[in-house]
Amino acid sequence: MKKFIAACGVSALMLGMTSCGGSSSTTATGFDDSVSIYFGKVNGAALAQNIENEPEDFRSKINKEELFKGVKTVIMNDTANISYLIGLQVGMQLNQGLIQFAEGAEFDRATVLKEFKETLNADSVDFEQLRMTLDSLMNIVQDRVAKKLEEKKQNDPVSIQNKITGKAFIDKLLKEDSSVKQTESGLAYKVEKEGTGAKPVVTDRVKIMYKGTLIDGTEFDSSKEPVEFPVTGVIPGFSEGLQLMNKGGKYIFYIPGDLGYGVDGAPGAGIGPNSTLIFEVELIDIIK
Repeated sequence: MKKFIAACGVSALMLGMTSCGGSSSTTATGFDDSVSIYFGKVNGAALAQNIENEPEDFRSKINKEELFKGVKTVIMNDTANISYLIGLQVGMQLNQGLIQFAEGAEFDRATVLKEFKETLNADSVDFEQLRMTLDSLMNIVQDRVAKKLEEKKQNDPVSIQNKITGKAFIDKLLKEDSSVKQTESGLAYKVEKEGTGAKPVVTDRVKIMYKGTLIDGTEFDSSKEPVEFPVTGVIPGFSEGLQLMNKGGKYIFYIPGDLGYGVDGAPGAGIGPNSTLIFEVELIDIIK
């Protein structure tokens, strides 16, 4: 929803910029007509596209007729009444905040408006003290929002199923292949070739070759040539696995979702929430 709000803000800014030149004309012809037509078309199309890119649960709440009424209220308002227009903009921003943090606190909108008006009209206020108090309260609110979002992700049916499927996959490996070992964290691994050099530590960088696949065999990433990065610069399961290896070794890591990309997954790479990952890794060198 943040992208949608940001896009709306850009559109509103553009509209605001044009309104500064004076009120709209009903007698514009030629060039002026073209500018008016395409300014309306492009902004309308951009907003429609942004709505379409939002998740279904958000799109279903958007009534385009009501949305248009809001836009019309601003566009057709007398641009000389700048105070009212500023009030609309501030109100929209405040409302976005109330919506964004609704999971963390039950805002009483009448109270918000009462206190807003009181301090707006006050001769003087201790702004820094007010801000510090709000910051402390909002830290708690943000923690609540994050916790509820995490719970929602954990309870997502796809996330739950991926976790169950991944665990069953690793359990089967451990039962059928005695060469597959598992650490206390849940990382499973298999030694394809034992190295003879040193083991990397968290402060090291490593140079490796690797291939990453899902448990159904789908490849989502691989190195075409040796790559270098910090031991701690990767997902937790990968980082832990690297520290088990000796230089020159080849291992296979079986990384459960909570040691991988977690409930967020990595959509851009085709990795779903709580997906178990398989990495074939060759440790070429350790850079101290």
